[in-house]
Amino acid sequence: MPEIALPRQFDQIARVCDLVEAYAETHGWSASDVVRVGLVVGEAVGNAVEHGSGPKVYVRYGILEKHLHLRISDHGEGPSPEMLRGASLPDSPWATEGRGLYILSQLADEVALADGGLDLVLHRRE
Repeated sequence: MPEIALPRQFDQIARVCDLVEAYAETHGWSASDVVRVGLVVGEAVGNAVEHGSGPKVYVRYGILEKHLHLRISDHGEGPSPEMLRGASLPDSPWATEGRGLYILSQLADEVALADGGLDLVLHRRE
């Protein structure tokens, strides 16, 4: 599985989104699936950049049959199992944060805490 190690900086998010989107596209994923991949990668990496610890964020990805597997890690604690299970939208529509885990739970087909990271699986739909 390819792995990217990027500095924990917001300006790196688009680069990793582009790389994983291109990977899915070269494996025959449709345009709508590629957009979903970009949204998931952007949100997961953005959360790692904002809330993680350590100087780098690591992104591993690979396609097995019709499933894209992602692991995002940053040497931080990551979300708790309770946060992951209870992911919801914030009460106020004007809140400026608090949507990340909810977005991931809605766009990814599987979201799980893993040793040292967050595992996400997206199923190819088209």
